Amino acid sequence: MKLYEIPRNSIINAETTSESGKVLGKQILFHKIDGMYSYCTVVGNEKEVCHLGASQELKKEANGTYSLT
Repeated sequence: MKLYEIPRNSIINAETTSESGKVLGKQILFHKIDGMYSYCTVVGNEKEVCHLGASQELKKEANGTYSLT
């Protein structure tokens, strides 16, 4: 499944790090597709923004979240 196929406000299991290597979070919240990329924020650290490619492959987990493939 592609990122552009999942519903808005879905949780994606993905560890995010800052440029210095500090772990910012283990999940991101998908907000919307913005051109070829997405607008997402880090769960628990909503000031941190990240961008996944709109065609990123994801796998739906049993708990309703998604994981990168």
